[in-house]
Amino acid sequence: MADYLEAKDIEDLRAAAIRLSVAAERFQAKITANRSNIDANEGGDAWGDDKYGHEFTKSYHGEGSGNLADESKDNLMTAAGNAKTAGDAVVSAMDTYLAADATNAADLRALGQDT
Repeated sequence: MADYLEAKDIEDLRAAAIRLSVAAERFQAKITANRSNIDANEGGDAWGDDKYGHEFTKSYHGEGSGNLADESKDNLMTAAGNAKTAGDAVVSAMDTYLAADATNAADLRALGQDT
C-alpha cells in the first residue's frame, strides 16, 4: 500500500463520498415517507386473540425500549443519518486535504522548489 494519496485517489474517494451522501438523503426521504404510510396504516393489536398474538402486540407496540415498531423505524433513520454524516465528513476531509496540498505546493514554489 502506498504511503501517500494520488490526486486521482482523492477525487475518486471524494466522488464516492458524494454519492454516499446523496444516496443517504434519498434513503432518508423514502424512510420518512414509508414511516408515515406505516404509521397511518398500522393497526392496534396484532391478529389473533391468543397468547401469541398478545405477546407479539406487547413487544411490537410495547412501551419504552420494548417497542419494536418504533425502534425499527428509528434505527432505519439513524442508519441513513449516519451514512449521510460519514459521506459529508469524507468530502470535507478530502476538500481540506486538497486545499492543504495546494497551499503546500504554492509555498514550495515560492521557495523555488519544483513541485
